[in-house]
Amino acid sequence: MTPVRTAKGSQTALADMDALTDQRYIDDGINPLAGFEYYTFAEDGDDRTRFITEQPDLLLMKFILAHADVANANGDGISSALMKKIYRTAVYKPIDVEHEKPTVGTIVSAAYRRDKEPSYTECQAVIWPMFYPEIAQQVRTQYRTHGVRMSMELLFKSCEYHWGDQVLSEAQAARLGLINKRGQKVQGKLVTRWFHEEDACFGGAAIVKDPADPKAYILAAAKEDQTDWLRIHDQLHRMWASRDFSVLSQQSIMGLHQWIHDHHSEGR
Repeated sequence: MTPVRTAKGSQTALADMDALTDQRYIDDGINPLAGFEYYTFAEDGDDRTRFITEQPDLLLMKFILAHADVANANGDGISSALMKKIYRTAVYKPIDVEHEKPTVGTIVSAAYRRDKEPSYTECQAVIWPMFYPEIAQQVRTQYRTHGVRMSMELLFKSCEYHWGDQVLSEAQAARLGLINKRGQKVQGKLVTRWFHEEDACFGGAAIVKDPADPKAYILAAAKEDQTDWLRIHDQLHRMWASRDFSVLSQQSIMGLHQWIHDHHSEGR
């Protein structure tokens, strides 16, 4: 059996994730101009976005996961035909930081956009600010200046290499010593890797500082921190007093409690 491999859209480490396709999702349920307010699932009319934004422990964000038909700085490319086929596979996949654990959120919707060239996959996701308040704050405060951006994770079994105008199998590229030259020019010709349609899917995304796709922007995030930190602060005290560590560990309760004191004067 051919093993599943992972391609990352940043210039950092690797990790493997399972694949799951949401066949129910219909991308016409997103109005890209309406922001988050009118997002619905087309089959049942559920206003998922309003439901999410009313919850204080969820931060909703929208971002570009990957562009089609252009190789990124790692030399990896996704054709528009492949992207159109697999964009839905991003749904329910994890979001981490710099392609390392822990998982700090999950993707809740995906759409294939052709309003600009190159075409791209756009996602909506939630971050869990109660568990990762510093990450959530970083997204809120830095996304407009592109201080943080997004990086794709792609699972695949087979690929081909392009060396200038030449299309090579992986075995041919290996014999020519091109495997480790992705994103570089060899004899004046750029080496890139492209994934096959029959066995690729998105594996998630990462919040990163230096993405291989420099225009994988976070497009929007919840404007205000609506979290009731005073209520959470009091709840942490009750959990500590009752020695209830079933939801959060003792260390997590101490860390979150200290963060609230440091960053939210009202949560005291």
